[in-house]
Amino acid sequence: MKPVVWALVPYWIDGTTVTSDCYDLASYKIELAAVFQELELPWIMQVVVIGNIQSVMEQIAECAKARPTLVFNLCDGYEETGTPGISVVKAMEAARLAFSGADIRFYETSSSKLAMKKLFRKANVPTAVWEELPGEGPIHGLVERLGAPMFIKPSESSSSQGIGLKSVVRSDEEAVARRDELLKGESSLLCTDEILFAEDFIDGPEFTILLGGYWDDPDNIWTLPPTERVFDSSIPESERFLSYDRYWGFYEEETAPAEGRPFYRYEVTPAEQGQVLFDIAKRAYISVFGCSYGRVDIRFNKKRNEYQVLEVNANCGLSASLDISCGNILKASGQRFPELVGRILEQALERSVSHSKSV
Repeated sequence: MKPVVWALVPYWIDGTTVTSDCYDLASYKIELAAVFQELELPWIMQVVVIGNIQSVMEQIAECAKARPTLVFNLCDGYEETGTPGISVVKAMEAARLAFSGADIRFYETSSSKLAMKKLFRKANVPTAVWEELPGEGPIHGLVERLGAPMFIKPSESSSSQGIGLKSVVRSDEEAVARRDELLKGESSLLCTDEILFAEDFIDGPEFTILLGGYWDDPDNIWTLPPTERVFDSSIPESERFLSYDRYWGFYEEETAPAEGRPFYRYEVTPAEQGQVLFDIAKRAYISVFGCSYGRVDIRFNKKRNEYQVLEVNANCGLSASLDISCGNILKASGQRFPELVGRILEQALERSVSHSKSV
């Protein structure tokens, strides 16, 4: 019997209504319906808010008593802002449900860029040199230790929050100014754990690799063709990175590319380069206990002649929409969204069955 799939989508309560920044779109509901129709899987789209997590788990558990059941978990929100995320994962694990997406360890680890960088270092995964910043007071010798320019980042953020042109600094004084702006200004809401760090600014091309599988089963980790984010030629090289404004197309602080061109486009890398990128991405994914699927961002450091991992994104957005990386990777590589979802769900179900037999 084929499993029934519960697609959990994160919403938050806004006054007297529930809303979602991505999954409230009719187009996404239609897209999911088409995916599960092609996969010939019965499915339920379930809205999840902070207050109904337990009742949703109880419903799914009852369903699982009657027939094979699998959760397609899309909840990846910041709970400080009222959007469900890690609590859903904890509840699924406590209920012993079969689910796709990050488990508790992968979710928590990938939520902190500093935690990931420490694990990269431990596993000899190449990444930019960095230093955690003190929360207040002067900073001495940062440029001397890391070099200039440097990049100031929040340890915890998503969708390039807290990243802008002023994130690139060239002196200790500029680093202090950017730190204070992020921790004390309007941007402070974007820094959920109030931990910032400086790292060497990687001046070189950027790549993104969507891969799947489980860290403790490395032979079955797979990837979509690695792609390069090719930045528009009108953008200065020192500004070719994903800032918050550019990620969302606001262009309040920055200038949009000429003639209405996109800030960047995606191109599949040549096969030999793609294999190198996948090998590095796989090592990074394993080092942070990758689970189910994730997206690894890598840049080539021209100064050091080395590919360096920026981060691993757990529960990255899944859609064929060209508004997100996944959709662009699928389009550039000629892959289809239903096949991607089917692969993720099949692997999650196989792992659940394997684990249940070993208990």
